[in-house]
This record gives sequence, structure tokens and C-alpha cells, in this order.
Amino acid sequence: VKVGNELIYADYRAKYLGQDGKLDLYWTSLCMVSKDQGKTWSKRGTILSGSITTPANEPMISLTSDGGLICIIRTSGSGGNSLLATHSKDAGLTWSPAKAINEFGVFPGVILLENGVLVVSYGRNGVHLKFSVNGLGETWSNQVSLIPDTVAWNDTCGYTSLLAINANEFLIAYSDFKHKSSDGKT
Repeated sequence: VKVGNELIYADYRAKYLGQDGKLDLYWTSLCMVSKDQGKTWSKRGTILSGSITTPANEPMISLTSDGGLICIIRTSGSGGNSLLATHSKDAGLTWSPAKAINEFGVFPGVILLENGVLVVSYGRNGVHLKFSVNGLGETWSNQVSLIPDTVAWNDTCGYTSLLAINANEFLIAYSDFKHKSSDGKT
């Protein structure tokens, strides 16, 4: 995401020493920043700390309609499963407490359309969308299912990707292993 002259992304694979001098062993979502058009990156802030029971992984960042940032994060493990949202008003330095926006979800996608609508995609089971009409990501529509959550894991991995194509439309990519083409092949 471009914010002013900086590039910002969320990472859960990078590891840093904590204030106690120990390496964080669990998936923690970090806000990374580049001030040189992506040549070098540094840690700006911690979006959400993971734990052994609830890793904070697969984070995706987008701008919000008020110029802030939102990060959608998958959590899973023995501590529960949910899709979380957290916000930053200071270009990723600090983040609000994370709030669940759905009881499940893997590898979310998130984009802000030019019309101001924020879109989130996610899956497993199934493939789904939610919309924040005002683009702030504080309230969300009911789930719109492209593949119902009753569909088994071997029908779709549930991973999604979003791409805005104009002010009001977007493309979503996802797997549908059982979809048949016009000639009847899967």
C-alpha cells in the first residue's frame, strides 16, 4: 500500500528480537515500511502479536476511506479461529485492538475501491465476501458466499485474491476444483 512517499505491507514471516532480547517464535503480524520505493524495508510496528495457541498470520493491509490503514488477519489454532480487523491512524506505527469480523477465514484479501467501499474476501470452508460500505472497516455487511461454507476442503482451498478494475468493480480469484468448463471438464 502506498502511503505518501512510503510503501507499507504486513508480514508474518519476519522475526525480530523482542524487548527481552529473545526471538519471537510465534507468527506475529508486523507492519513493514520502505522509504526508498521498496529497495529496503524496516519494521514500523507490531500489528498483532501471535502466540503458541493463536498465531497471527496471513495479514493483508489496505487503505481505508479516511486515509487510515486496516489490516485483516487470520488467526487459527487451539486458541480458536477467526478473521480479525485492526486499524492504524498513524501509518502503521500503532494499531487498535483487533476485533473479529468473521468466525473463520484463511488468506484474506482486502481492497478499497475508488467508490469508497472496502471489500474483504476469505474462505475455508467455501469462498466469501464482506463489504464495508463507508470504507472504514468498522461495520461489515452480511457474508456473500461465492462457494458455500458447506463445500468440503477438497473442492476449494479457500485462498482468495482481489484486484480493483475500476471505481465500482473488482475481480476475485479463488480455486474451485469441482467447477466444470463449458466442455464438461473439471
